[in-house]
Amino acid sequence: MKNAIDFYGPQGYASSMESGISTVGAKISYLVFGGDYDANAAAAAEAIAQEKGKVYLHSYLGVHRIAVVKRLLAGKGQTSGEHLLHRGERGEYARALDRAQAEYEAGRYAAAAELLSRQTSLDGAGRLLKAWSEYHLGRYEAARKDFAAASSQGADAVAVEIGIAYCALQSGDLKSAEHEFSEALEAAPKSAAALIGRGLTRLRAKNDAAARRDFKEALAVEPGNSEALNGLKQVEGRARAMRKAAGPRPQPFDSRFSQ
Repeated sequence: MKNAIDFYGPQGYASSMESGISTVGAKISYLVFGGDYDANAAAAAEAIAQEKGKVYLHSYLGVHRIAVVKRLLAGKGQTSGEHLLHRGERGEYARALDRAQAEYEAGRYAAAAELLSRQTSLDGAGRLLKAWSEYHLGRYEAARKDFAAASSQGADAVAVEIGIAYCALQSGDLKSAEHEFSEALEAAPKSAAALIGRGLTRLRAKNDAAARRDFKEALAVEPGNSEALNGLKQVEGRARAMRKAAGPRPQPFDSRFSQ
C-alpha cells in the first residue's frame, strides 16, 4: 500500500490512516476544507490522478463524497474500486458520525453537536466535526477545546491549528490567530484554508499588504476560491477608499507658468 487517505472533518478533512506510510500530503489534505464543493472535489481528483501508485480513500462522514471523486477519476481514465473488510458491518459509532455529518451539511449545527455529545467517546474525526459544529454556533471557546482535544485523539496537528486559529480570529484574538495560521503554513505551505484565514486576520489588523499576499497565494493554490476573491476585493476596496479620502494628487510645479 503506497498511500492511505482518511477523509474526516466538517468538509471531509484528509490525513494518513496509518503511521509509517507515505501520503499524498498537504495538497490533498486541505482540498475539501471550504465552501466550494464541486471545485474541491475536482481538485481532489486531480491530485489523486497525479499520484503514483494506489491511493486509499476512506470516508467516515458519508460515502457520497467518495462517489463524487470516483466519478471524476473515471472521467480521467483512472480505475477505482471498493476495498471493504466486512461489507455492511458498520458500527453504531460510524452511523452516528454519518447522521451528524448529514445534520452538519444541512446547516443544523446544534443537532450535529448534540448527536456527537451523546457518544461515550469520540475519535479525531468525531471531535473535529463537533468542533466545527460548535464553531458555526458561535461557541468559539467550546470549539477551541474540542480542536485541542482532537489533537490527542489522532487528528492531524495542522487541522487542529487551523481550527484553533479560526476560533481565535472570531474571538478577536488576532495575534494568536495569525500565529496559529502561520504555524499551520509552516507544515502545509499550500493550505488555502490557512492562507485565507491568515489573510482575513491581517485584513482585520489593517495589514493590507500582507493580507493581499495571502489572498493571492490562496488563489494560486485554488483559482476562483470565493473567500480569497472576496478578501482581495475588500483589500482593494479599502485602498480605493483611502486614495479617494486623500484627494487628488498635487500637480508638479512648472515655473514657465509662474509669470
